Amino acid sequence: MRVLVSPQECDLEIEEFCRQAHGRLVGALAHHFGDVGLAEELANEALVRVWERWSRVSRLESPEGWAYRVGVNLGRSRLRRRRAEVRARERLPRPAGTPPPDDFAIVAEALGLLGDRDRQVILLRHYFGLSSSEAGAILGVSANNVRVIAHRALSRLKADLAIDDPLEEAKHVT
Repeated sequence: MRVLVSPQECDLEIEEFCRQAHGRLVGALAHHFGDVGLAEELANEALVRVWERWSRVSRLESPEGWAYRVGVNLGRSRLRRRRAEVRARERLPRPAGTPPPDDFAIVAEALGLLGDRDRQVILLRHYFGLSSSEAGAILGVSANNVRVIAHRALSRLKADLAIDDPLEEAKHVT
């Protein structure tokens, strides 16, 4: 038997989802793209798309994961530009007396050095806390593939950040 929901109840459900998801979505996209302003724009646009497609999105295993994926897809062209900027910055020597970057910048830069798929897996698994199966469903890959990508990406982050557990460090940034 199908239960009918009034439009007002549906709108309240969507509003509550958007309110709860917005901060985490901005945080994940900020880590993904390394730009909080861009992340806010992408999160807002992704949540508009969630609102427009709520009847379908609400039935997904992870509506928040879907919104994240939409945000990533919306920012792909900007990501390519951002990675080119990061690579160019790495080639420049840091001027004497320049203060070290803050924690968020360090994590964002390290995530920026990962490939797109690696970064998505790390954020879905460890920022959103999704299982390998859930992350794999969002990315269109097997759960085993997600585990392999996560292991490789975490090893890279550990080396780049020169810390024992990059995820513990990243939690303190958010």
